[in-house]
Amino acid sequence: MNDKWKTKDHAKARADLEELDIRPELCPDGTSAQPPLSAINLTREEEQELCDFFRSVKLPFGYAANI
Repeated sequence: MNDKWKTKDHAKARADLEELDIRPELCPDGTSAQPPLSAINLTREEEQELCDFFRSVKLPFGYAANI
């Protein structure tokens, strides 16, 4: 969830997207040091809401092990 130490979303990966002509909206524009944020980035409040939802889900015993 946009943790700078646990992501493979960096400048070289974005340059590869541009080279392969994939997802042009994510390619760096050259004017800023930071590439544009992807659509899956969440704010702190959205992250908390998502985690709360996962904690509240009830599943049959053994259906979702190790949660």
